[in-house]
Amino acid sequence: MRILFVNSTNHWAGIKTWMAHLGFFLHQHNHQVSFMCRKGDALEDYCQKNSIPVKSMHFGADYNPIAVQRFIQLMKSEKIDLVITNVSKDIRTAGMAARILGITHVNRLGLASDLKNSFRQRWEYKYWVDQVLVPSSSLLTTFHQRPELKGKVRNFQNVVKQVAEKPSNNKIPQLAVVAKLSRRKQVHLILEALDSMTELPWHLHIGGAGPEEHSLRDLAVHLGLEDRVTFWGFVEPYSFLENMDIGILYSTDEGMPNAVLEYMASGCAVVASDLPSIREVLRHNHNGLLVNDRDISNLESNLRRVITEPDLRHRLGTFAIQHVKANHNLEKVFQKIEAYFKSLIIEDTPQYQLNPA
Repeated sequence: MRILFVNSTNHWAGIKTWMAHLGFFLHQHNHQVSFMCRKGDALEDYCQKNSIPVKSMHFGADYNPIAVQRFIQLMKSEKIDLVITNVSKDIRTAGMAARILGITHVNRLGLASDLKNSFRQRWEYKYWVDQVLVPSSSLLTTFHQRPELKGKVRNFQNVVKQVAEKPSNNKIPQLAVVAKLSRRKQVHLILEALDSMTELPWHLHIGGAGPEEHSLRDLAVHLGLEDRVTFWGFVEPYSFLENMDIGILYSTDEGMPNAVLEYMASGCAVVASDLPSIREVLRHNHNGLLVNDRDISNLESNLRRVITEPDLRHRLGTFAIQHVKANHNLEKVFQKIEAYFKSLIIEDTPQYQLNPA
């Protein structure tokens, strides 16, 4: 297969991780994979380090004719079979080019809020997007209700790259947040919750960057937590989590968060928002703790439990490892996606291959 991944986003987030890992897997399995991203994006560095062909460009305005024409030329010259996109900007450039050429176009949606109920988006998803991939059953149910997506949506679970042998057991519990630092992640409330338990031993490590980073640093200083909170910037999750005891995700909206799976794979005791997609992988008091994302006192009480009860941390982390080993194996899930992509290409051969002239 000849597959083009397109991602015009500015920041690294869950879907960019999914694209990078899937692209690398397909590249390793002898498919011709290439990427298009913004100039200077971290995805460009990832591809170069892994010897995956990558190009960068200025995407410009929606429906930018220069960008669309560049994609048409690229898809023709590389004889692309399949185009994978993420956000609306991708659809309105690469997706438009794919439709002109008759190339199968697959879009990846990670959140229910990614698809607005506007005429423009309904029209684009009905006529320009052939298939939609989602990472959870709850999103599958949500998007199946949209008329423009009828018969187009498939669910493939997110995956983990590696799994720890056993949970960590630090004398002073090490807490981790891995996230794009946006308002939706509510990291400011995590800091406020921890401020209520300064009498306990703990240290918080925040891995990630984003628009809220400066305000979060200021808040940590304001709360007097600067010696107990470390900001690491953009991190490689698995090495970052290697010696962590507790992983926290306190979002208001998630599709299937990579962070939760990465916490679980690292043997962390996970404290996460009680959202439909997260309930697909976490059972309260079994392999994690679910908390009300609108009730900071609920967050505080559950954080206090995992900080003060090492046996609970160990039990939650052990069952978390078992769950991801059984359900989120990268090789197995990506093999299913690979077979699915092959079936799409067989069903929909690009027009330029049918009529070379």
